[in-house]
Amino acid sequence: GIGEIGLDYFYSPSTRQQQAAALESQFQLALDLGLPIIFHVRDAFGDFWPIFSNFSSNSQKIRGVLHSFTDSQKNVDKARAHNLLIGVNGIATFTKDEHQKNMYKNLPLSSMILETDAPYLTPVPERGKINEPVYVRRVAEYIAALRAVSVEEIIAATTHNATRLFN
Repeated sequence: GIGEIGLDYFYSPSTRQQQAAALESQFQLALDLGLPIIFHVRDAFGDFWPIFSNFSSNSQKIRGVLHSFTDSQKNVDKARAHNLLIGVNGIATFTKDEHQKNMYKNLPLSSMILETDAPYLTPVPERGKINEPVYVRRVAEYIAALRAVSVEEIIAATTHNATRLFN
């Protein structure tokens, strides 16, 4: 895949215009190569969706995932309308934000993949350690408990989604 690419207005080492230009080039690269995209969008969905729409059409479908997603239900709905997946990582296990918890609880399993963001965002109960891919199981366990389903169901669904996304 191509990624992480996107817009980040929380950390601003470059201007919004520079970020948009880079994102457009990276979008085109992904389309030219037929690869899925791992999107990083932080405090920037207002600018992200118009750029996304410029590259997504009936003849060109963008395949991708919104990495480390913690935003609004409105943006979940937009992502799902564009067949994007939602990346869930260690944040889910320690967020205090009830809207985020509710989103993780109600997000259709067909729209979710699990991710690490290693070496950051280590899930509970491993907080304080460097994040590693092995800890993705902790995220799966948390999501399973939140939804009152088996961890095997979460693992099967999210593995299927990741396999489908990345061929």
